[in-house]
Amino acid sequence: MTKKFLLKYFPPAKTTKCLHHGLPFWLQVQTIYNGLNLLTRQLIDVATGGTLNNKTPEVAYEFIEEMALNNY
Repeated sequence: MTKKFLLKYFPPAKTTKCLHHGLPFWLQVQTIYNGLNLLTRQLIDVATGGTLNNKTPEVAYEFIEEMALNNY
């Protein structure tokens, strides 16, 4: 049900067009990561072989996106 809601009101094409108000990419990734609950952050850290903060923003984003695609 959650997936249907998100696809209906927040389709990927629409969210891709979303303005990011000039925030640098690294800050966007950090904001996403810091907004996750502790368990999800720990899962991502384990999957990356360390803390996500030690990765480049591009690599960190790829891990977050991959986890999201496989878990939700």
